[in-house]
Amino acid sequence: MKNHLLLTLCVLAPVLVVWMLFRATSCVVSRETVIELAQKNQLYNGVKSAPPFNEDDIHYWMKKGFDKDELEKEFEFRGRIVWLAQGVDYRIKTPGDLSYFSEALRDGRMSENKIKNEFLMRKHREASGVLRKDELSRKEIFELAKQFGLTKSEGFAPPFSSGDAAYWEGMHLSAKRLKQELGYRSKVLEIAEAIGYRFPSQGDLSFFAERLRDKLSTEPMIRDDLRRKVSP
Repeated sequence: MKNHLLLTLCVLAPVLVVWMLFRATSCVVSRETVIELAQKNQLYNGVKSAPPFNEDDIHYWMKKGFDKDELEKEFEFRGRIVWLAQGVDYRIKTPGDLSYFSEALRDGRMSENKIKNEFLMRKHREASGVLRKDELSRKEIFELAKQFGLTKSEGFAPPFSSGDAAYWEGMHLSAKRLKQELGYRSKVLEIAEAIGYRFPSQGDLSFFAERLRDKLSTEPMIRDDLRRKVSP
């Protein structure tokens, strides 16, 4: 019986290895496919309402391991955000900003109308040049995020980036309100770290932080949700 099982494993092992290699390579999109889908969704041609789609972006998406259908869905959301920005003549400042809004739309955290209104508010603020006394600069926001442990590259979420700082700067929140927002994210990150769950994006972290903020979830509920993700 043992010899039969060993023989079966010896026969199947090479086949399994070949299949896994095929699966891994077949799921990774080519450079040409990334460019094709970026062009299709108005991301590649230097539109004035979004940052240019460059070589770094191409390599980033090639390494994500998406197949063509998965990548097309991601780009469709980004293309929709660009379209919304074009409609109100607003320019998205950074790739991080574009990612934030596309992930918020994808995950159902923001509607198209809410995103459009956000763009209009930012456009008005930038045109007026008004900065409230209790608002923080982009540099100050990044330093605040560092104090909350959100910028760690080895942490349990992608590190808080300059794009994230630009997003919060555009929100024009008071320093007190911003500390609360980042504080909720820090608390959720602590819960994730305790159970060994790593958030795939800042958008996913924000989803749970906003549920905690809005009292739609308690800390124990979030802990249970994340634990199920670790051990489905």
